Amino acid sequence: NGYFPRNFSAKRSGYSNKPTEHQLASYGSAIIDVVRRNSPTELRRFLEAGLSPNACNQHGESLLHMVCRHGKVDLFRVLVAFDVDLQQTDDYGRTCFIDCCWAAQPSFEIASWLLKADRDFLFLYDARGSLPLSYVTKANWNAWKEFLDENIPKVFPKRGGKKYDDVPFLCTLKPNCRPVPDPKDTIPSSLAQLVANGQMTPHEAMVAMADADDESTIACSESYLSSSDDDEDDDDSSSYDESDFDSDYDSDFDSDEEDELYKIAGGIGKVQLCTIQE
Repeated sequence: NGYFPRNFSAKRSGYSNKPTEHQLASYGSAIIDVVRRNSPTELRRFLEAGLSPNACNQHGESLLHMVCRHGKVDLFRVLVAFDVDLQQTDDYGRTCFIDCCWAAQPSFEIASWLLKADRDFLFLYDARGSLPLSYVTKANWNAWKEFLDENIPKVFPKRGGKKYDDVPFLCTLKPNCRPVPDPKDTIPSSLAQLVANGQMTPHEAMVAMADADDESTIACSESYLSSSDDDEDDDDSSSYDESDFDSDYDSDFDSDEEDELYKIAGGIGKVQLCTIQE
C-alpha cells in the first residue's frame, strides 16, 4: 500500500525521557488506588488539583501504562482530557501501546486511539527487542487480527507512487530531550506528593493554593499602596523636570509465537529489526 515500515528502538529516541520532579511527586499510593479501583471521577479530582497526568515512578512506569495494561478505557479518557503525553516510555523502552497489547482483556478503543495518535507505535521495540504485538497473548490473537484487519487500512491509507520509509520524527531525536511539561494548573511538588499519597485531599490542596494566591494578591496590593504613598510624598517635595525622563517545557514470549502472530495479523507482516546507530 505504499509503505515500507522499519522498526526502531523506543529507548534510544525522543520517546524515552527521564521523569520530572512533578511526575514523581504526582505518583503515590492514593492515586494508584484510584486507578486500581477504576474510579474516573476520583482520578479527575486528583488531576484538577494539579497532579501530572503522566505521574510515574522512578522507572518511568506510569498511570498511563497501568491504565492501558488493564484496559481501563474510562480512566484513559480522563488522562487524555488532561493532555497526557502518550509518547513516553518507561526506562525499559516500553510504550503505552505495548501495555495495551499486553492486556489480558485489551481495550480496542484505547488501541484505536493510540494508533490514531501515533501509528509508529506498531514499530517501536523495547530494550529486549520486543515489538508491541510480541506481547499479545495467544488467547487474544484472533481478536487482535480482527482489530488490525479493520484498522490498518485507516491508519495506513494507500499511497500511490514510490514506497515511503520515513523515519518517525521522534526517532530522529535523542533520549531525554522531551521532558513532560507540568500541567497548566500545576501545584508545588511538595504539595502534589501529599495529595498523591493521601496525606491531603485534592480539595484541601486546591483550597491551600487559593489561599496562597489570596495572600500573594494582598501582599502585592499592600506593596503597591505603599509605593503609591511614597510617590506622592516625592511629588510634594520635588518639582517636575523633563530632563529626568528619556524619550527612548515484562513479558516473556518466544519467537515461534511471535512469527505466528505476525502471520495472523497479515496487514502488518514481519519486518526486519533495524538497529539505530548510537
